[in-house]
Amino acid sequence: MSVQEHISHFPATLVVFPEGCEARRAAFYLAAEEYVAGRMSDSLYGSGRHHSFLFTWILQPTVVFGRNQIVHNEVNLDFCRMHNIDVVRRKSGGGAIYADGGNIMTSLITEGGPIEPLFHEYSSQIAAMLTSFGASAQATGRNDIVVRQDGGQVSGKVCGNAFYHLPCSNIVHGTMLYDTDFDMMTGALLPPTEKLKRHGVDSVRQRVALLKDCLSFGIDELRNRIEAALTSGTLVLTGKDIAEIEGIERRYYDEVF
Repeated sequence: MSVQEHISHFPATLVVFPEGCEARRAAFYLAAEEYVAGRMSDSLYGSGRHHSFLFTWILQPTVVFGRNQIVHNEVNLDFCRMHNIDVVRRKSGGGAIYADGGNIMTSLITEGGPIEPLFHEYSSQIAAMLTSFGASAQATGRNDIVVRQDGGQVSGKVCGNAFYHLPCSNIVHGTMLYDTDFDMMTGALLPPTEKLKRHGVDSVRQRVALLKDCLSFGIDELRNRIEAALTSGTLVLTGKDIAEIEGIERRYYDEVF
């Protein structure tokens, strides 16, 4: 096992965006991940050693689907167009997700190294954090975090996570479902029937749970607590940084589905 595998990535450095960067399109935040990853060893971050950076984001209604997915098999594009739901392909694998104002997205950018220990550390940190907040959470399999009822029975999935590599860095990003519009979610997504059967449910709605049913505080407080629990110190981006991020962002919408 290499020395890199023993490095703790928490607390991470919190990435702070300048005013005007809230509620951007998903591609902006995906581009921000790439930008931070590409400059991890840059003087932008000062002379100190930084192992990881983290930020959270909230979207207007959006479907984000995986790198290897065929969009027409996963997303109801006609429904999305009718309801002004943005659709974007991310560079990580995994399935399609629907996000709106009730879903907190998290992005963790780290130095390069083996992904499995990082993914395990990330999932364990998120599950332990949610449990400390009052939601009995557990990482299951490789990608998901579920919450359990008092009797131990699984209520449903509240987090899904994915990752990908860039030169000399790793990116892990995930969802945190506080609340959602289930009609929009079920209308926008077309999950394979066999996947639902594998999880013993008939619909996306049956498979997920909501953190608002487990916690005693609202989504703004949850977001603040996430950042306080997982980060220490800040990296404040400038207008020049944002302009470069926007240049990367445009490439996401140049891609053909």
